[in-house]
Amino acid sequence: MFAPNRYGLPKTIPDDLIAAYLCEQKADPANAWMILPVNRLAETTKNQIIQENGSCIPSRITTIPEFAKTVSAAVYPNIRILSSIEQTLIFSEIIGKNQRMLNIFPEKKTGLAAVENLVTLYNTLRYRRAQLPKGNEKLAAIASVFEEYETFLKQKLAADAVRTLELAADAVRDGKFSIKYAVLFGHYAPKELETDLLNAVKACAQNGVEFVPHAENTKIFPVRKNLEESEHHEFAETVFQKLSLSPNLPIKKIGVFSSRSAELSAIAEEICRLMETGVSPGDIAILTPEVPLYAELAGELFPDFSAGGSTLKFESSIGYPLFRSPAVAAVFSLLKTVIGNYQTEEMTTLFSYPHFFWKENTISSRDLLWLSQAAEITGGKHQWLTYPEKLKSRLNRKMEDFDTPAPEKAELAAKAAKIDAIKEKLERIFALLAPLNDGKKTAEEYIEELRKVLAQLEFPGKERNEAETNASAVKSFEEVLLSIDYAETLIRSEKISAGKFYSMLFSFVKSAQTTPSSPAESEECVKIYGFRETVHQKIPHVFLAGLTADVLPRVHPRLPFLTMAETLEAKTQTYEETLREERYAFLSALLTAEKSLYLSAPTTDEGKAKIPSAWLKMFDLPDAAWETKELRHSNAWLSMHAGKLMAENSWETDLDTSRLPDLIDAARRTGVEVVSRAGAPTTEYDAVFSDDQFTDRYRSSVCFSVTELERYAACPFRWYTELHLRLAAHPDPKGDDTPELGVVIHKTMYRMIAESQFFPPTKETRESATADLMRIAAEEFDQAGLATPRWQSLKDRYIGTPRYPGRLVEVIDREIDAANSGYLTPKEMLEFSFSMEDGPGIPLPNGDELRLEGRVDRIGVRGSEFVVTDYKTGKVKTAGDIKTGKSLQLPLYLAAIRHLRPDLRQAGGSYYQISAKSVLETYPLKDSGDYYVSLALEFAAAYRNGMQRGVCAPVYNKTECSFCKERFICRFTELRSLGGGEE
Repeated sequence: MFAPNRYGLPKTIPDDLIAAYLCEQKADPANAWMILPVNRLAETTKNQIIQENGSCIPSRITTIPEFAKTVSAAVYPNIRILSSIEQTLIFSEIIGKNQRMLNIFPEKKTGLAAVENLVTLYNTLRYRRAQLPKGNEKLAAIASVFEEYETFLKQKLAADAVRTLELAADAVRDGKFSIKYAVLFGHYAPKELETDLLNAVKACAQNGVEFVPHAENTKIFPVRKNLEESEHHEFAETVFQKLSLSPNLPIKKIGVFSSRSAELSAIAEEICRLMETGVSPGDIAILTPEVPLYAELAGELFPDFSAGGSTLKFESSIGYPLFRSPAVAAVFSLLKTVIGNYQTEEMTTLFSYPHFFWKENTISSRDLLWLSQAAEITGGKHQWLTYPEKLKSRLNRKMEDFDTPAPEKAELAAKAAKIDAIKEKLERIFALLAPLNDGKKTAEEYIEELRKVLAQLEFPGKERNEAETNASAVKSFEEVLLSIDYAETLIRSEKISAGKFYSMLFSFVKSAQTTPSSPAESEECVKIYGFRETVHQKIPHVFLAGLTADVLPRVHPRLPFLTMAETLEAKTQTYEETLREERYAFLSALLTAEKSLYLSAPTTDEGKAKIPSAWLKMFDLPDAAWETKELRHSNAWLSMHAGKLMAENSWETDLDTSRLPDLIDAARRTGVEVVSRAGAPTTEYDAVFSDDQFTDRYRSSVCFSVTELERYAACPFRWYTELHLRLAAHPDPKGDDTPELGVVIHKTMYRMIAESQFFPPTKETRESATADLMRIAAEEFDQAGLATPRWQSLKDRYIGTPRYPGRLVEVIDREIDAANSGYLTPKEMLEFSFSMEDGPGIPLPNGDELRLEGRVDRIGVRGSEFVVTDYKTGKVKTAGDIKTGKSLQLPLYLAAIRHLRPDLRQAGGSYYQISAKSVLETYPLKDSGDYYVSLALEFAAAYRNGMQRGVCAPVYNKTECSFCKERFICRFTELRSLGGGEE
């Protein structure tokens, strides 16, 4: 017999109810259940029972979804219960082969976000037992996908979360799963399928009790019948109508802040003050409708705050983003290094991770960086295996030189041996990692190879004493791999490139979280929870944050892919039902606080205006105004405040100087700025050096790359950091995919000319050549391994969609015109590499010579004439840039080819712009090639002289400096150019 009860407002589980449950569980542990509304309440209740009574069966204190899984697994052991990742992959496979969907949504056919939206639509309709509307081709196409998906589940004996609820309800109703005693507590508004399962439990359990939150207020609680103990509650009746605050709400402060960062900083300051009064961080929680946003921001802000010598720590109910785990980042670094063909920056990053045990192949990042600088390696397996041999040859020649002192010869011999050792290790490493990128595979095969490599590298590292969060991340990552692996065995997917596998894996990992810790695990951390997660629980000190109108109430009635009219026709949930649930969630959050309650909202977020929720404005408490002008527990604020006091020649005797940086060092830095860096750039603080390392390294006999000279011409400081020091650029939050795009276009053009049987194209072979080019381009875009919306947009603009032709179509037309003009590109003139390291350089007017090396994208030949061509995906250079020495590429390429191939006569140089906006070829050196070549050689000699003298000071250019990746470390002032004035 089931006894239903109503108990008014949300509250903690009564002690007598827990005692009754324990009594029943003691008699029959396996058949006594407590089914609760949220995971956090279930975990808290388990821990409370274990602490107070010593034992219980944890799986019997559960939630509706977990109870459904337990029942289904017990009654239907042959049915596979799918994870959300598996469900998404299956939907993706079905959509990709459903022609009706592709005809309607061609631009979305490969987008993971579109697939996830369709999964959301399906689950929402099924949970609510609602029907997809009918009436147009779009809805018919969606219905066909749903039908295929459900047929798939039946054929493969699989069940998603929705189907699991149905199976569990049937099993309980049919007596296949017996329940002796059950407690149903706190279920406010379960979805229709959840209600079915709860009703089955109430009908079939031998005994039990149901406690339902309810009070006579239809704005918060739906009308319920057959409930005992009707309760009148004044607060519940007045809230959200004309609010009359209960004196039991311990509201301390209410604040509206200029930004989300300012809001969370004020919260952090209040938390530190509470901690200084003896409050444990574990007794403090931030409740918000936007847990991911506040958890991410807390990760940035909280380390800056401290109280009582302890830095502010936190944990969120969703864990933290899986892709931010160092261990998982190491795996993606490994994949990116292999797929990106072992670029120098990625190689040094990879070997800095402690999560791989390379054994006898261990190479320090320092040694890799040294080799890359000494051998001038930029990346590529070929360079790593061949350039060190060139470096070793140079060292051997110097050792054989009679004038080289014996100590230096010994040093050179040690370097040569070091090169051999590193090269041997690299050969073994490349062999180990080769299976990750040796042709197309299924995702299942990629995962198998990845697991083999990770096992050989003893991932997550030989040192096993990892932090709990890192271990949790490794476990969550393995769960993602298992989900993809299992889904692949079901759908028999096609073979894909390594880049596409990388994108797919990263997309799923990016949406995944680590497993959150249990409530009892950390009392040293402030908690960040969602509103609904703390229902029926008590927390001493609560901050309700992010109370803005767009999320409180969060009412988004339109379903994905449906119009508003179609959503209303589906009848999933009315606006009033949604609003009622939001009111209940907010009320539950308010009642969570025991001792103190703070409410806050931002007015902006990353430049976008935010409006405080009307529900926040109902609390009109003049004495609770919250303004935080001083963040005395913030190290950053404290430093700025101390600096301001010093500037004013004053001080505060009670200022906490223990967290301030060294004031002597601060004075030294100030001296550098106001004394050493005054006037024209002449000191090392301006990157002007007098070290012999520059004179020796960039002597006249050294072979200079054209790229290096042009980089120096643009800005000596950027040349110094990127090509001399080989520093990795600071991550640019506003960066784009431009470098990867250039690589894709270069490789596409190379493969088209080298591989296509229809090159050079003609009018007759235009369509076949176009199809070849599009196929090659699609493979290269996928190989890049990027999964951003911008990258997908670029791909569509270049390759096209069924509705719109791609920009690359124009390439074929331009190639037809080039072939008709008589200029052809022999394969040996494609990506033409040259070096004057072992031969004579180009003679200069002063009797010296200039040795160059580089790679020309393309050389067109007509008879004895040649034209050099450089591909561009962005802005092209002009004759004016060449005349002022800012662009050296085309004229120096002309000079080099003319020097190396005296049998050919130069006919100019061109920029071949292949951008998403246009395909255009310009010829800035067509008529005045000799003049520009002579001018470029003069500039190159001057730049070489600047390198030799160590002149690396930055040059100011308003436009280029605003986009420079080195702007994060460059302290150049536009009033101080190389000449000491404005440029």
